[in-house]
Amino acid sequence: MIDKAKTMAKKHIKISRKQRQKIRKISLPLLLVLIGLLAGTVTTLIIVHSSKPAQNIVWAADSTVKVPGGLRNFLETQRGCEHYKGSDSPAGIGLWGVYQVSHDKFAKIAYGCSWSVSPYIMAVLQNNQWQLLKPTDYFAPFQGSIDQRQGALPYCAILQKYKVPKDIESFCITADNTAIANDQ
Repeated sequence: MIDKAKTMAKKHIKISRKQRQKIRKISLPLLLVLIGLLAGTVTTLIIVHSSKPAQNIVWAADSTVKVPGGLRNFLETQRGCEHYKGSDSPAGIGLWGVYQVSHDKFAKIAYGCSWSVSPYIMAVLQNNQWQLLKPTDYFAPFQGSIDQRQGALPYCAILQKYKVPKDIESFCITADNTAIANDQ
């Protein structure tokens, strides 16, 4: 029985010349279509994954400002604007305009979503990690203003806590609402 199986395996299936031509006629176009589909799928995936819109745009306000690399990476990963869409603007774009840096540890940043930018937020490097200080915790309310933060000064206690130097914040508000020079 084993000998019979071996002889059957050795036999070649003979295909006529006409049948071989038919197979070639069908298989070549079929092979080209499959290669085209595969190439198209790969190209589409590359385009889709490489053309995702920027989630955040980080820039230095002018040529005198050097944005620390760690701060740039930190700001690029922020996701506060993902679901926000301003009028006539792209959805989900976070804007971070760094306009003052001190000792590579403190940064004043104009920020916002899409086309809307607020006055500024403070970023502080602590334990080799950048963090944003919430404006509501950082700024004393500016009495008589429609936007309570606009024109406001930071709390002295916050400046002391984070040791924010006077070259980046020259004045602050004490607990009794007195404006004084920052002594850091």
